[in-house]
Amino acid sequence: MAKIKEYNGYYCESEYEYAFLGFLEKEGWNYLSGSKVSRISKKDVLIADDFKTFISDTNADLTEEEVIQIYDKVRLVGSESDFATLHKVYGWMVDGIPFTPMNGMTRMISLIHFDNPNKNIFRAVNQFTVEYVNNGQKENRRPDVILYVNGMPLCIIELKTPLMLRLRYMMHGNRSLFAIGEIFHICCIIVRWLVFLMA
Repeated sequence: MAKIKEYNGYYCESEYEYAFLGFLEKEGWNYLSGSKVSRISKKDVLIADDFKTFISDTNADLTEEEVIQIYDKVRLVGSESDFATLHKVYGWMVDGIPFTPMNGMTRMISLIHFDNPNKNIFRAVNQFTVEYVNNGQKENRRPDVILYVNGMPLCIIELKTPLMLRLRYMMHGNRSLFAIGEIFHICCIIVRWLVFLMA
């Protein structure tokens, strides 16, 4: 990844982002630019290929159509509130998602392989724009880094220098990351990382 560059005695925020992504790569995360994620619309927050690959690889008996049904169940999940939806998806991540294949025997399908982590697909994604509706207005947000496991966004990381954090607060107020629509039906962790390094 990129080497941190100095600008007038300070480091550029985007350089921290790429340095952080480089660290994640060394720890085994696969880097993917958000612009390279294949999706139908910017409202889609899952990485469909990773999700389907994981389900297929860990459930060889399922047909392609059944894998798509499981994907759609997670993609279109809903409940009486955003928190209730997140709670439901969290339960699926921990215990598996109930699914009835064509043979009629309901079983739990794991969304994360806890016993053998090497079977999971780990991705660190940046520049991933998410479209959502806020008070009837269409808006876009782009978190700095999103950590994906098996195509599901599990952690959002915001890398901010104190100056940029202050400027953004002045421009946008305390606009919460929780406003980013459907990503928080799945994402369980937010990390706001303040960077204090200076020349």
